[in-house]
Amino acid sequence: MPRKTSSKTKAGKTPEQRAAEREALLERLGEKVATLGSSTEWIAYLRFMSAFRRYSFNNLMLIALQCPNATHVAGFRKWQELGRQVRKGEKAIKILGYSTKKITKTDPVTGEEVEDRVKRFPVLSVFDVTQTDGEPVPSNAYQLPTGEGPAGMLERLSAWLRGEGWTLRELPLGGMMEGYTDHQRRIIATEAGLEPAARLVVLLHEAAHALLHENDADYVTHRGVCETEAESTAYVIANLIGMDVDASSVSYVAGWAKADREVITAAATNVLRAVNTIAAALGLDEADQDEDGQHEDAEQEVSAA
Repeated sequence: MPRKTSSKTKAGKTPEQRAAEREALLERLGEKVATLGSSTEWIAYLRFMSAFRRYSFNNLMLIALQCPNATHVAGFRKWQELGRQVRKGEKAIKILGYSTKKITKTDPVTGEEVEDRVKRFPVLSVFDVTQTDGEPVPSNAYQLPTGEGPAGMLERLSAWLRGEGWTLRELPLGGMMEGYTDHQRRIIATEAGLEPAARLVVLLHEAAHALLHENDADYVTHRGVCETEAESTAYVIANLIGMDVDASSVSYVAGWAKADREVITAAATNVLRAVNTIAAALGLDEADQDEDGQHEDAEQEVSAA
């Protein structure tokens, strides 16, 4: 007797119910992305990125939508491994996962059976630390005195940029300019006389330009978006390494009220890419525990999309 397509999974939901749940999440995601046109919402997004940069843009938005005050999320089993237990009755935060399932099919040309993998995007459940009890979660915050910045970070960032082929200069730029990036000559300049902490933040901003904005014509046309991406990247990295950066410095987004969803999503994705690249260069990943691949469904391991 053939199986019914609506047969329930081990988790008690039919494939149709799982598909409907995923579509509902995507609809709410679209609504959330549309709110990023305001500076306030953009700053809130950057704070989430600082805490959850291991997650995709879509899942960052879903976490923020369902638990605005979240600071550290993990799956039920992962919290148990960390010595904490999700409290009874806590509502899960739903995010989108990614996995592959091995199937056997017949090759239409040879008629032979071959193995293939089918992509799946299951809905996963995670919980914030505030929904758990147990062992304290260690903090990775690293603070040094104001004016100096985190030890070694300026030198490490400078060495990485030089290794990528950039020439770094300290010049009397004048006016309101604190730095600039010249892609044609591969030069990054910062204002002469800056304190180390200030130079680090400016250099983070210019490093984002170096990574994301190689086309000068695009920069001229979309200067507001490019500056938003660069300043946002600097803001997130600075906070990751323990520097208290004024969020009001990200002011370019005020004119985004009429920007379409695709522009906002592209900018947010660019910031996330630049943040992860620079964080890896600074060695921040060495102390991080990769959240990807730590969420499991009833049958196999999946990772957050």
